[in-house]
Amino acid sequence: MAAPFSSAVRKVGKFYANSPGTVKSLLQKNKQRDAAPLNTMSSFRYSCFVFATAFVLASCGEPEKPRAAAINANAAPVGSSFDQVGKVSLYPGESCTSQIMFLFHSGRSTSIPLAAPMRESKILTDAAKHQRRVHISGKWRRGKEAGCSYVDVTSVDSPR
Repeated sequence: MAAPFSSAVRKVGKFYANSPGTVKSLLQKNKQRDAAPLNTMSSFRYSCFVFATAFVLASCGEPEKPRAAAINANAAPVGSSFDQVGKVSLYPGESCTSQIMFLFHSGRSTSIPLAAPMRESKILTDAAKHQRRVHISGKWRRGKEAGCSYVDVTSVDSPR
């Protein structure tokens, strides 16, 4: 007789536990009610996280720098000497050879790419920052690409 009675108690316990107004049913309703906004908030946070990650990855790309392949269309023959006074600026963008770091500006409208050793590069960088005139001596060289000529600087002086 004990077995049928205990199973009946279990059945009644299950019935009353799920009936409205009991602690168990109230807890289940609270879980269901709280779960909906939580899922909505989680999806919103996830969407924001995905958007922020995509934005960061897209901003990591470096914009393409302008190439000036034909800056000096009227360059002198390779090996000839160069000796002029003018101003220099830092080279904007990618050059046709890795040594070119400066542009020489004389009274004419053309700009001449310059490549210089370390000592001369320091002087040219300082002159470019302060927009000072310099006297440059060097030799014309040819770059790896077709139509790419530059001056290989041998000496830099500040004119008085």
